[in-house]
Amino acid sequence: MVHRIDGKPVYGHNGFWGTAAWYSPETGTVAAGATLNRDCYAELVPIVQKATTETGGQERRPAR
Repeated sequence: MVHRIDGKPVYGHNGFWGTAAWYSPETGTVAAGATLNRDCYAELVPIVQKATTETGGQERRPAR
């Protein structure tokens, strides 16, 4: 599914069983996470989403 974070497109899906996977074409980053603790799931999704939209100060290199 396509979503927007800070106006930029990201592709992702939150699974039923405590999983989340997201991809940002702008940063070239993929992030995924899982939890077995249902109480922690609400915290997991924003962490995974944020990880895909931040480059950690590094420039993105073009794919070869």
